[in-house]
Amino acid sequence: IHATSERDLVERAVTISLHGHDGLHESYTRRLVVDALDLIVLLARFADGQRKVVKLAEPYRDEHGHTKFNEVFGYDHEGYENGRTKGRFRCLGVSRYLERFKRAGIDLSPETFHEAPKAPTRA
Repeated sequence: IHATSERDLVERAVTISLHGHDGLHESYTRRLVVDALDLIVLLARFADGQRKVVKLAEPYRDEHGHTKFNEVFGYDHEGYENGRTKGRFRCLGVSRYLERFKRAGIDLSPETFHEAPKAPTRA
């Protein structure tokens, strides 16, 4: 889905779903959409033509049913060097799915995340 932010992506997915399923309540559709998404990957196209992943976020619903986003990684654009995009990818938080990664044999030890905030729990 073409979107400018993780919140915009959820709104567009809800709108598309509502058009295809006449009669569903918006709040129910929103819940289905958010619960179906594990990870949102946002890309941006920079002035030099490069496309880069600029954010990884995990959507979830809080205890009140509101849509929230656990931002895991982000790209800090620092400008251009020799006509090419310059920046760095950094950790913004801890994935809510660390146990799932561990079961898959992917080691994401706490050192990987430095002093990142604790991941929110699934509502």
